[in-house]
Amino acid sequence: SQSACNNSFDHEEAKSGSGSGIELCIPHVAAWRHAIYLKGRYTKARRDVSQTPFYVPCDENEKDKGNGNGDANENKNSNTKDEPNSSTTKDLGNSRLKKLGITSIEEEITPIVSSIACGGISKQNNECKKDGNWRSANVVYGMTKFHASGREDMNVRMVLPMDAFEAEKESIQTSKGVQKTGSGRPFVLEILDAMNMPEPCNLKKTVHEINRVTSDSDIASFGISEGTGDWVEEPERKHVQYGKNPKGVGISGLTICSSSSFKQLQNETEDKVKFYGCLCWSEKAFANQKSLEDMLVKGESMYPLEIKQSTPLRVLHRRSAAVRVRHVLSMVPYRINDHYFRLSMSTSAGTYVKEFCHGDCGRTSPSVSSLLGCKTDILELDC
Repeated sequence: SQSACNNSFDHEEAKSGSGSGIELCIPHVAAWRHAIYLKGRYTKARRDVSQTPFYVPCDENEKDKGNGNGDANENKNSNTKDEPNSSTTKDLGNSRLKKLGITSIEEEITPIVSSIACGGISKQNNECKKDGNWRSANVVYGMTKFHASGREDMNVRMVLPMDAFEAEKESIQTSKGVQKTGSGRPFVLEILDAMNMPEPCNLKKTVHEINRVTSDSDIASFGISEGTGDWVEEPERKHVQYGKNPKGVGISGLTICSSSSFKQLQNETEDKVKFYGCLCWSEKAFANQKSLEDMLVKGESMYPLEIKQSTPLRVLHRRSAAVRVRHVLSMVPYRINDHYFRLSMSTSAGTYVKEFCHGDCGRTSPSVSSLLGCKTDILELDC
């Protein structure tokens, strides 16, 4: 259903009763569709894609760039209108903001879901200004909202390990031909005022379009991380991702769900065990694999390792100051050369992994830096 009323007469004239002295009551009738919820999981194979549109203030030299139309979006769960703005700068009052990253996960998913799965979103219930421009309205009812279970930083990839490939294949296409969700990051779409109820065939088309594939058998695919990275020479590594979208965003298991799935997202975030892969540098040189292991893996009795984390300096401007107790459940180092190594680890939910690696000026204790007894930094992170 969509709105059934478009008033074509002059409200001011009607209110005044055309000079008759009689005030008329103007009825307004509207119909809308209840929210539709879709759930799925995503992977992100690039380090220049944010989860939602991410804008930061421009410096003085950049204020004359871009067309500056639209409103700024914060880097948090947000709403996407049907026609996403592709500009790299936007105005916010007297300030100009610039967009970071080539795109966002939200921008790669929501417009395609709105158009293919739902046949479009009604704008008839949006508040329009006198010029009829719904984009400048204060109230926008018809939209698609993107909500995810947690988030990764823009320069962090969300990919799956190689041993997940067969399980992903099985979960995407079972023997009964029923699509299920796999092990990417869960998300829920809240769709308001959709033109059509999503049909299974259109949901499949939507998944294929987002993933840039033509069949379900191509949804779970391999990606390659080049060995000649920005930091150190090492053998190329493979990972599992959804689809072949050149912008790195893929999804799996897009299905209709209840509103309770949205409420469960936060609980799922807090209860899960998290797995990470880190590329690290240490000031101290380690001549062989054993010397590195001796410093970081001091027997099975060391884990789970309890750590205390003060709110990281990088998020202190938007998070309350507190000391949080977290646990590192396992950690396996792989030496690349004297100063570079990779860490595979699992942690309790809510652990600040970057800070666990470099110590955050002593605000996380213990840390990889304190365990090694030297300055340590994290260069890349995959989750």
